[in-house]
Amino acid sequence: MSEHHEESELARAWEALRDLVNDNRRIKARLMKPSSTWSSLCAGLDALADADLALDAVIQSLESSSERGSRYITIYGALQAL
Repeated sequence: MSEHHEESELARAWEALRDLVNDNRRIKARLMKPSSTWSSLCAGLDALADADLALDAVIQSLESSSERGSRYITIYGALQAL
């Protein structure tokens, strides 16, 4: 990803949610009981972040490529990321 990448609205939202959960002891304590709830939340936030980064890379790749095969595999990868 380039240095001049602008953070997406989705990235800002999951970062805010992650910060809220990690910085608030009461919320964190409630989510950690049972531990499966905490694990599910963390996994979900990580999946959102990964999908957002993957889709960002796809957009950049599509903008820079005009070859049909390259565009096909890029779109295929985007669908796998979802």
